[in-house]
Amino acid sequence: SVHLYTNGTKPWWEKNEPLPGSYAARMCEKIGIDPSKALR
Repeated sequence: SVHLYTNGTKPWWEKNEPLPGSYAARMCEKIGIDPSKALR
């Protein structure tokens, strides 16, 4: 399973879009970025 937002030493959100309505998605909306564009 994936630990909360982390996968080894890399941030989990570099590989996975935040789930709709999740904390990460709300933060992205709050600061005005597109979560899908944050993926590497």
